[in-house]
Formats: sequence, C-alpha cells, structure tokens
Amino acid sequence: MKKIYLMSLTAVFALTVNAQTTKLKKVSGNVETTTFSNTNNSLSKVTQQTGNITSNTQYVAGTTMNLEFTLNLTNTDAEYGDFISITFPAGIVPNSSPNNPFASDAADPGPDGPEVLNPISGQTISWGNDDNNWGGIVANASYNFTVNVTITPGTIGTQVATYSVSGDGYGATPGDLGSGNVNILPAGSPDFSTALAAPIGITAINNCNLAMLPIAGRFHNKSTVPASAITVNYSVNNGTPVSDIIPGPIAAGDSIDFVFSTQFDFSPSNIYSIKVWSDLTGELNRMNDTASIGISNSVSVPLTTTTYSNGVETNYEYGSLNRDFVSGLGYTFALTATKHTGSYGLYLTVPAGTVTPVNEAMVVLPCLDVTSGDTYRISFWKKTTTAAANGMTGVFTGTAQTAAAMTTILKAYSANTPTTATAPWTKDSVDYVAAVTGTKYFAIGGKGTTTATSGINVRLDDIKIAKVGSSVGVKTIAANDAITIFPNPTSGVLNINAVEANSSVEVFNVIGEKVYSNILTKGNNTIDLSGLANGAYFVKLNSNNQIITKKVVLSK
Repeated sequence: MKKIYLMSLTAVFALTVNAQTTKLKKVSGNVETTTFSNTNNSLSKVTQQTGNITSNTQYVAGTTMNLEFTLNLTNTDAEYGDFISITFPAGIVPNSSPNNPFASDAADPGPDGPEVLNPISGQTISWGNDDNNWGGIVANASYNFTVNVTITPGTIGTQVATYSVSGDGYGATPGDLGSGNVNILPAGSPDFSTALAAPIGITAINNCNLAMLPIAGRFHNKSTVPASAITVNYSVNNGTPVSDIIPGPIAAGDSIDFVFSTQFDFSPSNIYSIKVWSDLTGELNRMNDTASIGISNSVSVPLTTTTYSNGVETNYEYGSLNRDFVSGLGYTFALTATKHTGSYGLYLTVPAGTVTPVNEAMVVLPCLDVTSGDTYRISFWKKTTTAAANGMTGVFTGTAQTAAAMTTILKAYSANTPTTATAPWTKDSVDYVAAVTGTKYFAIGGKGTTTATSGINVRLDDIKIAKVGSSVGVKTIAANDAITIFPNPTSGVLNINAVEANSSVEVFNVIGEKVYSNILTKGNNTIDLSGLANGAYFVKLNSNNQIITKKVVLSK
C-alpha cells in the first residue's frame, strides 16, 4: 500500500526524469564534443557510460528464489550498452532469467538486434555479445530485471556480486561502465531506497516564473521488516541539506511519497540540481539511497522593454534552452565549439547513411512576454558546414517550452546555403505580430534528410528577439490616419491607401499565423481576404520603415 505524507504530490511525478533519446551512430570526423560547467551544475557532454546496478530483493538462505535488480544508465550521450554480466558470490548460484532479451531500443535496435541471454557460465549470468555494434541497452534509462538463484543453506551476511556493462562504441567518447559491486542483503536487513525527486507543481524540466515550491521524494522500504524514524534529506545545487523525519512504521515493501516541510525558492533564473536521499539507521546498502533531477527556471523577459539575447555562452543560457525533439520525429541539439561569436554554439549532426525516419530537432527558448499589436523580430545566425550534408532552419511559436507546443509556423523550413566546409555564418530573421498580450515561446528548428552519401548538418548561434514596432505606430502615422484601411468590418475586400511606394502589407490571424502578404503601390490598393475564415485579423503595414498594425474583422 502506498502512503502519502503531508500532501498530495499533484503532478510532480508526471516528469520523466530520464528521457530516452534517439541514437546517433558514431562516424569519424562527424562527432563534435565540448564541455563547460560551473560549481552548481555540470552541462558536460558525457564521455562514457555511467550508472550502477542495485539489488531490490533480500535473500533467504536455503531457498530458490527470484532476485530483482535495477540497472541505471545515467549517461546522456549515445553510448548504449551491448553486454551486461553479473557474477554472484559462492553462496548464490544463478539458474535463469525471464528477461530474454535483456532490453531493446524498439525504435532503433541496430543491425544485430536486442541483447539476448547467454548460457550461464558458473557463477555468471550475462546478456549481449560485446561486439561494439549498436547496443540494445539504451543510455539514460533504468531497467528492472530478474535473476532466479539458489541460495546455499547457511549463507549469512551481505553478499557482494560484481557486475560489468560494456558500451557499444558509439558515444561521444566511447567507454564502458566497467566493473562494480552490488550488495545483496539477507532477509530482515534495514534497506530504504529513494526512487524519485522533484519539486511539486512543475510538469516539465524547463520552467517559467517559478516561486517557492515544496520538494518531494518517493521512498521505498525494501526490507522484509517494518521501518521507523527514517531521516530523509534534500539539497539544491549542493547547498546545505534540509532534513525531515518519516515517523513510520513503514511496512515492508511499502512506497511512500513524502513532501518536505521546508520549501525552496526557485524564483531566480538558474539551473537547479535537486538531490533527495534517505538515511535509515542501521542500513547496510547505501547504493540506492539517492535520487536527483535537474531543472531550469526562467524569469519571463518583457520584450516590450527588453531584448532577449542568447549566445549559448553560460551554463544558464545553455541549460534553460529546451533542446527538444519533435515528438516521434527527431533528434536533439547539442553544444559545440563551432560558433558565430563567443566560445560556443549549437549543432545538429546526423551522419550520412543513417537509416531512420527522424530528421528534426528544435531549440525552444525560455518564456517571453509580448504585448498585443506589437511586432517582434526573431533573428539568429546559421550555417551548414559540409557539402556532404544538408540542413534547413525554420521559426515557430507556441504556448509552452516544448517542441510539441510549437504549432504555429512563423517561417517555414528553408535550406541553409552554401554547404561547404568553410561556409560563412548567415543571419536569418522573421517578424511576429502579437495577437494577444501574455507569455509566448519561440523556437528555432533544424531539419534535413539523410541518404547514403548525405547527412544532416545545422549550426545555430546568437539568437535574439527584439521589439521593432507597435500598434501605436511610429511618429504620427496612426494618429493622423495617414494610412487608411476600409471598410471595417469587411466582407472580403479591403481598401488601403498607402503614403509611400513599395510599402508592404501582412495579415495575421489571432494566433499569429501569417495568412497574406503583398507589396503596395503609393495611393489606393485593394487586397482580397474573402478566402479566409470569418473572424478578427491583424493587418500590419510597413511604409517608409514606419510600422502600423490595425485590427479588422472579416464577416462574409
């Protein structure tokens, strides 16, 4: 039975702490790596497999039983596992496992398939072939697995098994998890584990305008006896630990969602590393006591008075970006030393010959406040650095800091040119007219296609969003009605009187999508909107670098 202490966890555990990513096969000359970090949080590109194996079952001497284990691979690069083994001590003899294969990346299993169970060899049970070819054990994920064993009568005390996990050679800097120990405790030993950690009230890793929030942890009594007076702790960015007591008793096998009585202030813009752990008196196994999560918070930028700039030069600039993939379709942007200015930029690289339907990634920017009728320019620098690759960029907007929320196209995907090893950086931009006042999010997308000889290559840097016009207009245009639009409401045809030659007109719907654009001549012009649906629209006129936006109603 699960118990909830102090308050409900609301939607806190809807967070996916370890998100799986799509694998990029390593090809010499196509993998870029770089590292930077600060004392609060590392944003380093992982260089090899990291993680551990923990035991979830206490053994009973003189029995044949199932032992439950968890493999945690915590590295976030593409170094998957292609071999895993556990060697048990003399008092525990492995018999079999129902986990065959061990695990498989169903979306991208690789040419040699999943990692199957091998014949048991003495005290060792293993999966996979260690061939360094597309491992099926996905990085940045957890796997529960079972081993049936026979416990020799008279076996006592903590039994120590050894494990090994081998990487498949395709990570940023390939490497194995190597050898480690896993403690298997006798029945009746104190054993408390921590499964999850997160602030209550958030539903995403990247957030906007957070405040004081409670911290929660999910704890599990893995012993065969009740547990009482369990000390639990949390810390943020390795700060002073905050402690509480779960009074108990907590029944054997019970999971507990506990909310700490002391909250934490997440309101400053920053990256936050939250760690939660248990400390049960007399506990023998300390390997599974801690859980952690990393989040970011952004204080929304008021674009009416402030320009948003991101050169990817600091931990916060990099960590607050949601370098997300489009659900079911894509890759993730990463950090690179290839840059327009400063020290770092962002890149999306998919080598030629990669056979996969995925082809898109997005850099979603932190929250920004806009004002109805104002015009904002989203600009960025881009390039594609090799002739044997293609890359496209586009601009999008939405109502949340996720790629899935980027439903409005501000600028459709277009190819980066030229595509050479020495291609210069080029600047791209698009204007957005705010239909309503409130918080908005913008994203720069990268996309391409792969063939046997061509891959995907997109570089981004120096992203900026600035206000360039407002509904009030510039100088006295709006006040004097120097530009007139009539009739309003209209049944479809609008008359526009422009004061300058080569003026332009753009029409946007209420969610900011551009639905019409054209060049105007000096004097009287007509535009036909009868093909659009009834409703309100914003007509933006640019004449002699003076911008005015007017709302019109279409009623057919």
